[in-house]
Amino acid sequence: MPTDGDISAKLAQENILKALNNGKSVIYDDNNAKREHREELGDIAKKAQAESIVIYLDTPLEVIKAREEANKDSHGRHEVEPHNFQKVLEDLEIPSSDEEVLIFTPETDINGFVTNV
Repeated sequence: MPTDGDISAKLAQENILKALNNGKSVIYDDNNAKREHREELGDIAKKAQAESIVIYLDTPLEVIKAREEANKDSHGRHEVEPHNFQKVLEDLEIPSSDEEVLIFTPETDINGFVTNV
């Protein structure tokens, strides 16, 4: 039996394909920790004869932890449950050079990055 996550992913993929086939650009904001998930999205782009780019947010763990602590006071960001974060860390397959990947770090100039995307 499909999970809620499976159903949501399938629906998202259908909407992505529809938008791409209608000539629209799409940004799919998810952790996509596993290569197979990124490949699924790349395959959808290929079906629509569109380009697929992975944007890898390469943030050191100590920066992430500091942001989590700051967020406990500010509540400026969505709080990720520790077990969910740990699962992503365990599943993470860092994108490789053959995946058409752009790397964004905390030191990256956002304006220059966006201009190049």
